[in-house]
Order: sequence, then structure tokens, then C-alpha cells
Amino acid sequence: MKSILKKITFIVLFSSFIACSSDNSSTNSNTSSIIGKWAYGPARSCGLRNYFELKPNNVYIENHYSNTCVLSSYYDEYQLTGENEITFFGNIVNNIIELTPTKLVLYDPSTNETTTHDRIN
Repeated sequence: MKSILKKITFIVLFSSFIACSSDNSSTNSNTSSIIGKWAYGPARSCGLRNYFELKPNNVYIENHYSNTCVLSSYYDEYQLTGENEITFFGNIVNNIIELTPTKLVLYDPSTNETTTHDRIN
């Protein structure tokens, strides 16, 4: 009986240790991901900003609001082509200058422009 009780105690303690250690190795909620919706530019008269969305399956959706707040959407693909590069529409390469949970800063070497995007989801 003592042997069985010891084994059960050992299994319970071992299981608890594994559960706790896997919590530590899980993704930190502060980890920045490029996946999400990123707003840019000034707000339109209705208070909405243009934004693009990067989906996990490499789908890129760009949403533009007209001056009367009519939404137009464009769909394409994006690729993370390097540690700090993202390619849109198959050939527009941007360097990822900064990526935080709330901000994405991109640099376009072809136009020498840096743009800041705010996470909206």
C-alpha cells in the first residue's frame, strides 16, 4: 500500500512539475508579432484610418477609406523574406525597423520613406 501511495505521489508531483515548466516555456504575451491589423495615416472625417492586415497564411489585405469613408480593399500576399524584411505584392521590399506589440515601423529603400503603423487589434 505504501508503495502505491508513493508512486501516486511521485506521479502527481512530477505532473505538476511538468505543467509548471511548460508554462515558463510558452510564448510570452509581450512577444511582438507582425500578424495583425496595422493602421496608418490620418483619420478620415468619420474617424477611421486606413490599415492593412497581415494574416498568418501570408495573406495581405489593404483597406482604404475614401474622404466619404467608403471602404475599398485590396488583397495580395506578403512574405517575410529575411530577418528584418517583408515583401509585399511580390516585389516591394520593406525593412522592419521596429516591431513592438503596438507599433510597426517600416522603411522602403526604393522611396527612402519610413512609415509608422499602429496595431489596431
